[in-house]
Amino acid sequence: MRKIASLFVLTLIISASAFAGKDSTKTKKERDFKRHEVLFGINNPFNNSNNNYTNNYVYWDYYYGYYGYYPYGNPYGYNSGIDQNSPQFGIGYKYHMEKSSIRFLVNGNKKSDSGTVDYNQFNSGSNGIDNSISAYDYSTADIRLGYERNVNVNSFQFYFGVDAFYNLSNYTYTNSYDNTYETTDWINNEWVDVTYTDLYDNSYETKYSAFGGSPVIGLKYHFNEFLSISTETRIDVSFYTSTTISKYSVDYGNVLNPNYSYETTTVNKGNNISVSPFKLISINAHL
Repeated sequence: MRKIASLFVLTLIISASAFAGKDSTKTKKERDFKRHEVLFGINNPFNNSNNNYTNNYVYWDYYYGYYGYYPYGNPYGYNSGIDQNSPQFGIGYKYHMEKSSIRFLVNGNKKSDSGTVDYNQFNSGSNGIDNSISAYDYSTADIRLGYERNVNVNSFQFYFGVDAFYNLSNYTYTNSYDNTYETTDWINNEWVDVTYTDLYDNSYETKYSAFGGSPVIGLKYHFNEFLSISTETRIDVSFYTSTTISKYSVDYGNVLNPNYSYETTTVNKGNNISVSPFKLISINAHL
């Protein structure tokens, strides 16, 4: 995603340069005033999100005595799977007055994948974990409505203002695998060698919502009266609610062992302050 974002930013700059005209040195007063501005940009373009959502890491839990899984990039981390600072593509609109603007922005992102890990290379004979399949789905949306003041200096525009925002995120992770093992059981009045396969299923879902306010500072450069490029810094002050549902079940191959399952729901509420020096880079069309 970071490579895609970097390529997108580079494309914005090259495209803007290609359309630059001789009037790039004109002041705002010398250019025809345009009330409508359409933005095409990317949030968090330089963020390096290292979350590995398709991680199939399976481990033995010595405390509880069963195989488990980590739906995180780092098995010892506490990441919920939702990264609010991952790159997001978006579109926006600004209605310009003489020295101010009303702004509306919509951003979003969606990722999904699945994968299989072959554990046979670690198994001894027919023993061990096999058929480990993981899948994830991640989506997020961010809506902002705000007001800004504009200060023009030649081809540059400095702007500052505030946004009200609301965002939603959803992350789902599923993992299933088999655990095959050999043992000796007392069957029909004799000890015999048998092979059992236990089936494990896990799922993990987090729903996140937040609302708040965000002071904004930005800089825009006009290539001509129709085209500009801009970047801005935001400080998001948010109040959030996060709901996580975890499910775990085991279908034992040995019928003498009762099947096991559990489900937990965790709700967290709080507030957060996030500072993003390069929150948005966009190419803008002035109409």
